[in-house]
Amino acid sequence: MKCIIKIEDTHIIDGDKESSEILVQGNFTYGSDGYKVRYREEGEGYDGCFVTLSVEGDKVTMTRKGALTTEMIMEKNKLHPCAYATPVGIMDLGVYTNEVKSAVTENGGALEFGYTLSAAGNRLSENKLKITIKRG
Repeated sequence: MKCIIKIEDTHIIDGDKESSEILVQGNFTYGSDGYKVRYREEGEGYDGCFVTLSVEGDKVTMTRKGALTTEMIMEKNKLHPCAYATPVGIMDLGVYTNEVKSAVTENGGALEFGYTLSAAGNRLSENKLKITIKRG
């Protein structure tokens, strides 16, 4: 079903905090094994990318396809490897998830997750996303 998605994100890089909030249209499917949200990403460097968030219990898989391509698996208190493909090459990252909260029903709701990105053992950023889904 069509939906309106509000994305609130916060990134901390080298102690500098950046936050943003955007509204996008997307698609939402809900089933007995979880739910999926798909939307087209907007913003510098992301134009034309499509993001799919698949949620099964406490596991969030974020897949991005387009100029930037990746699949990030986020499970609370677990570290997962991730290859992040950009126009200039591939970065091997680690994704450590410290928080996953989902309050989503077949009518929509909110998903929050926090994670740390690292490369070669070095912390790159602390990240927090809140995705609010409204039928529309």
